[in-house]
Amino acid sequence: MSVLPGFEDLKPKDILVFNANGTVLINVGGKVELYQMQLSSMGQFMARPIEKDPPADQVQQRRRLSAEQRLAMTDQGQQLLGG
Repeated sequence: MSVLPGFEDLKPKDILVFNANGTVLINVGGKVELYQMQLSSMGQFMARPIEKDPPADQVQQRRRLSAEQRLAMTDQGQQLLGG
């Protein structure tokens, strides 16, 4: 079995799942991490961590609108308000 640089201390029991899409789930210090297995341009077999989607800058908040505000957002409401 070949060992990836930086993963010399990795035991076979730490590898949880090899997926068909080239990813591997590894138990690192009690935390499960997802790595993408790939070949570099120099022909070396490498693994890089896959970053999860970054959190959204702002989470949209729902706010209640009154019936008048909802009506104002429609064409019929604009006609009523505009005269």
